Amino acid sequence: MTILHDFIEYEQELAWHHLRSVNADLGDRIHCHEGQLWITDAAGNDVLLSAGQSHRISHRGRVVIEALSAARLQLLPRRTARLTMSSMRCLLQQARRVIHRPGQQLIAWWRRRSHHRGNAAPASAICPH
Repeated sequence: MTILHDFIEYEQELAWHHLRSVNADLGDRIHCHEGQLWITDAAGNDVLLSAGQSHRISHRGRVVIEALSAARLQLLPRRTARLTMSSMRCLLQQARRVIHRPGQQLIAWWRRRSHHRGNAAPASAICPH
């Protein structure tokens, strides 16, 4: 499991020539809000970032970040990526199936019960989907 608690949900300030070492996962992103950063990833690759630039982590492991000037940065875990419309649609369909299934079971129970008593199921008990 990746330890990102120092960076999640807020920006981190790093003074000139100060270092920060973090465990990063494949796909995590480092964003430089102000200043300049020198990043060395787990594979030994070096990247320089200026304000407004981001770098996506390509190797899981220890990442060392040095501020080449006073800087503000944020490490954004891969899991905080924006949902695409297709992934949102898929999640909604899954939720609908989970919610819809118990309703269908209730309707089937009501129909069986009503059939034995000779009553019709009420209109409100019929699922429109």
